[in-house]
Amino acid sequence: TEAELEAAMPAFRAFVAAKRPKAMVVFGAVAAKALLGNGDIAATHGRVFTWEGVKAIPTYHPAYMEKIGRAVKEDVCRDFCRAMDAIGRPIPAIYERYR
Repeated sequence: TEAELEAAMPAFRAFVAAKRPKAMVVFGAVAAKALLGNGDIAATHGRVFTWEGVKAIPTYHPAYMEKIGRAVKEDVCRDFCRAMDAIGRPIPAIYERYR
C-alpha cells in the first residue's frame, strides 16, 4: 500500500546511502512506481534510470515471469545484461545472446 511504501522509504534510502551500490535492479511495477514514478514495466524495463544517484534498471517481478513464461524471462536476461553494462561489468558468455 502507499502507507507501507511511505513507511519503508526512509529505511530503504538509508540502506542505499550506506551501501552505495553502482546500480540496482528494480523488480516489478510496485517497486518501479515507488522509486521511479512509473510502474509500466512493459514500457520501462531495460532502460537505465537514476534514483538518488544510483543507476536503476526496472524489470519484471519474478512471480510475473513465472506466470508468463519464456518470452518475459528472455527480457529479464536482457535487462540484467543492461544492468551489467551500466556498471561496466562484462557479460558472461552464456548471456551474450541477450545483448
